Amino acid sequence: MSQVETQNWSEDHGAAELSDYRSVSRLAVFALFLGVASVSAWLGPYFWWSPVVAACVAIVSLIRVNRRGMALIGRNAAVCGLCLALINGFGAPTRYYAYRYLVQREGERFEKQWFGYLRKGEIEKAHQLSLGLAQRRSLKDDLWEFYREHKDFAEDLREYANSPVVRTLLALGNRAEIRLYDRHGVAVYPRTDAMIDEFAVTFDDQGTKKTFFLLVFLERHYNAFVGRGQWKIAKVEVRVPPELTVARKDRGGDKVVLPEQD
Repeated sequence: MSQVETQNWSEDHGAAELSDYRSVSRLAVFALFLGVASVSAWLGPYFWWSPVVAACVAIVSLIRVNRRGMALIGRNAAVCGLCLALINGFGAPTRYYAYRYLVQREGERFEKQWFGYLRKGEIEKAHQLSLGLAQRRSLKDDLWEFYREHKDFAEDLREYANSPVVRTLLALGNRAEIRLYDRHGVAVYPRTDAMIDEFAVTFDDQGTKKTFFLLVFLERHYNAFVGRGQWKIAKVEVRVPPELTVARKDRGGDKVVLPEQD
């Protein structure tokens, strides 16, 4: 091959290589990186912005790649970033709200169980639901025998039964109509679930309907060995609605008076 032919072949070969070369879209690569980073959305609502940003960047990069045609590559990276953003963007909120819904349902059933024991006068079972998992006995056991053998638990039960709220609910028994009035909050943490519900307790007092309100605090903790622990009634207190508080203050006080026990 002559020198001229060699030079022409080299130029033609170099031109072909240049024509095949296409630059990689940096925005597409960045979109892929953001798509991978959008997995942080599963950590909670504060990170839900990450898949939104990843999806926006991926869409913009796809538009640019399509406009540049053969001169720019990176479509696959942008598509992967968009897919990851959509999966995390829809999956994380769905799981979050679904789990909160299950927490609420489980908490409501536990609250009804606690109120039911008090309405039936089964104070020993209601007391057990206020204890932590490590101290709680099976409700199928002979609990009164357990309290007779453990004086410290018996003393705790005595104090529990003499608390104003518990004593009142025991006295009202089946005369009390208990309904969920408001939900003040559901908290879901990595190792703890918590709820605060407000209940209206209505009863008949010599032909007159009367109502008082209770705040019930529920919680359960995560244990690495047994998983999610059982719920417990952490605290119960009387709540005065704002409109009643104003009226009571006009009369010189804001103390809630529970119904007298029979």
